[in-house]
Amino acid sequence: MRVAEPSIAVAITVYRPDLAILHRTLAVLRASVPAVFLFIDGPVGEAVTTDELASLQAMPWVRIIQSDRNVGIAAGLNRLAAAAGKNGFSRLVFFDQDSDVGIGLVADLSAAMSRIAVKGRRPAALGPLPISALDSATKAPTYREFGPRVGSLADVAYLIVSGCCIDLDAWRDVGPFLEDLCMDGVDLEWSFRARKRGYSLWCDTASPMPHRVGTGTVRLGPIIFPLQGEKRMLNYVRSQALMLRLPHVPLWWKIRSSLYVPLQLLAFAIRGHAPRGMVRRAIMSARDGFSAGGGQ
Repeated sequence: MRVAEPSIAVAITVYRPDLAILHRTLAVLRASVPAVFLFIDGPVGEAVTTDELASLQAMPWVRIIQSDRNVGIAAGLNRLAAAAGKNGFSRLVFFDQDSDVGIGLVADLSAAMSRIAVKGRRPAALGPLPISALDSATKAPTYREFGPRVGSLADVAYLIVSGCCIDLDAWRDVGPFLEDLCMDGVDLEWSFRARKRGYSLWCDTASPMPHRVGTGTVRLGPIIFPLQGEKRMLNYVRSQALMLRLPHVPLWWKIRSSLYVPLQLLAFAIRGHAPRGMVRRAIMSARDGFSAGGGQ
């Protein structure tokens, strides 16, 4: 007897979107899922304009959740996951507001997760293979694999949230995304926590999805780093410092970030991408992150 596919929806966080790109993504998703949940991260006039909101409200398959203030991506993801679960969905695929979503991607990810689930591997999440967008000079994320692949499916240490299909029962068991992180590291921390609780994470290498990380790249010897604006870079430094304190974050990641982050800051400084005083501000951000909460 054929087992029915679990009910699946899509979720997107929105803040000052490129409306043409967002509408194109929503048009693709309309044929893929019964509902798209949008979390607008801030009030009208800040996160969206009145006209942008009206254009989104005109789409009956789009369910809008709006915050009265900017609360960050972690809080937005938690609101979206809770809303999807309350509306009877068992899986949720997260996308960015500028994601390049191919037709059939959502169905492919859900089918891949079902193949892993029937093997008893307890998948918490499954995502596409990140690749650099053709029109972008940015660097795509890479994953660390564990053990042999199951067909095109690779067991990985963590997943980035964009394109990630989450099992909502696993999300409730593992717990919500850590809101102390706000933005960077949200997906990493949750991934490590899920693995610590006995779940697995998977990348479907047969389902590529373009990503744009930063605005370019900067090189230091053989190492290539994504080029980020100062605000995003300081948030990244704070997040990585916070994760150093968390017991479920593996030692290999803590060693990696302890080496990688200072090298990235050095590359920014040497190549002239660091504004005056940025290194000092980065040290302050690291101190703030290391002394922050993070109690999961």
